Amino acid sequence: MTSAAKAYTFRTVFFMLGYVVALVLAVSGALDPIGVFWGFAEKFAEAPHIEGWWVYVVFWGLMGFMPVFIRSSR
Repeated sequence: MTSAAKAYTFRTVFFMLGYVVALVLAVSGALDPIGVFWGFAEKFAEAPHIEGWWVYVVFWGLMGFMPVFIRSSR
């Protein structure tokens, strides 16, 4: 196995283990308190309520705007 293949394998295993840990935490409910912070802000800081589907719209809107900042490869 070449050194490049070893590095690739190590990175792949490392990041996939991180993904599995994050997935297990999400499914087990360990990350539920993180979702409480925005509700807390809505209630006590008078932050506006935002529907969850806006995340999708904002993401793709920003992805469409990003080519303005990407330099040409030429």
